[in-house]
Amino acid sequence: MGREPVPTIHPETSPSPSEGALNPTAWSALILARVNRSDTGTLVARHGDTERVLRFIRGTPVSAISSADAEHFTETLVGTGGLERARLNWIRKHTGVDETEVEALVGAGTITRSVVDAHHATHIEHLIAATLAWPSGEFSWTPSPAIDERFEQNLLPEVSAISGLMNGVLGGFDMGALHTFVDSDAAGDYLPDPRMTGGTPPSWIPADLKGVHSVLGQGETRFQMAATLGCDPERLAALLWILTATGWAHRAKPPAALIPLGSVAIIQHGAAEPAPPVETTAAPVPPVATAPAPASAKPSPSPQPTSTENASPPPDSPPAAHQNTPAVAPAAAVSMPQTPTQSPTPNRKPPVARAPAPVDTAKGLDEAKAFIDASDFDAAYALLTKVRRNRPSCPDTLAALGWSAWRTGNLGTNAYDGPEDYLLLALTFDAQHPNALEYYARIAIEKGEKENARNRLLQLLKASPDSHWAQEALDELTPKNSSKGGLRLWPKGG
Repeated sequence: MGREPVPTIHPETSPSPSEGALNPTAWSALILARVNRSDTGTLVARHGDTERVLRFIRGTPVSAISSADAEHFTETLVGTGGLERARLNWIRKHTGVDETEVEALVGAGTITRSVVDAHHATHIEHLIAATLAWPSGEFSWTPSPAIDERFEQNLLPEVSAISGLMNGVLGGFDMGALHTFVDSDAAGDYLPDPRMTGGTPPSWIPADLKGVHSVLGQGETRFQMAATLGCDPERLAALLWILTATGWAHRAKPPAALIPLGSVAIIQHGAAEPAPPVETTAAPVPPVATAPAPASAKPSPSPQPTSTENASPPPDSPPAAHQNTPAVAPAAAVSMPQTPTQSPTPNRKPPVARAPAPVDTAKGLDEAKAFIDASDFDAAYALLTKVRRNRPSCPDTLAALGWSAWRTGNLGTNAYDGPEDYLLLALTFDAQHPNALEYYARIAIEKGEKENARNRLLQLLKASPDSHWAQEALDELTPKNSSKGGLRLWPKGG
């Protein structure tokens, strides 16, 4: 544990550095500066092979994107319980590169727009929290003030950047080490910065902690302050660390800097405290490590000593101030692809996968339908598998592919790519699709599932009352000389 760097917070009017080294203190100051200055632009954070991009509009983080597969929007949606893993796997089997998973999920009726909107803030706050837990890295800031006029203030999402930072503190540090840092008697009392003594608390402080400026400097412990404010002591601990790290509160002898765990668990939207952090290490994550570790293996802070030289100054200081940060120096080169070990033949280039030849999807679908009409299902199936890459949500393509797969005996290798799976997906995008309903009924007839066949034929007649084939097939399957027939003739819930 090294010495906490002395924060140097410049006035809000001073210029902000465009790039520099990253640590928890620097990240907290960066986010807080964006909020206080109502900045508009793009903030990029890098650590190893992972890159996170946050975009701000007038101080509000409006989007967050990560290069890590486990931090995609749909993955964090699964992590918070808003989406079942099986449903996401289903959509991924039938979504092409030109269609987003979110749009496919909404189009299929799996989730609603309200669910997406509600998770939007959680996703952004999670990436803010997860970045605070990085032990090292680098950042770059690109201002874009010219686009301010394009956005109405009341249309910006309600995202709390400070909540993301607080969740990062609670999940990114060992809780015992955080308590030691915040509750240390040897560090002296918390003295509020002059910016917090004007009677009005900063706007970014959460509602349940608004009175924190009035309890600082009173010689009270954290628990006494929490009792006075009527807030949770753990949330107060997180805020006190942020105030100390960013210079909004000062102590006579700041405790040693905390060593971050590397990552945090998914933030539960609206929860007072985040879930326990997943397994991480204080050392930089190797580029090959992409899968998250189990949450049960929670590491303790590393006992190895560090010094003030291993912690970089806050990001609002000039870039030249980062020259005394040798621990961050290796991270300066992570923007270039590299491997953990050097190959004996460094000049050999890795093989490049060739993209398949482009297919005229509209023409290809017409040709495939002609093959089906001519009963050349093998040719139709081969062509439709190519067409579907560019039309993953087209019910015409999915219906024809499902019927061709059945006629050629391509029954699939798992629970997502069988003939009836394609037809069900086509009906998901268009519940009244006549071809999909017809093929679905024909498959049931050929499988000898008479009741299913009748139900599907009734659905087809409901969508296409003029289908003579469907009526004839239904008549053949309906028992004669019986008013009830002994079997259900209408779909359940119809």
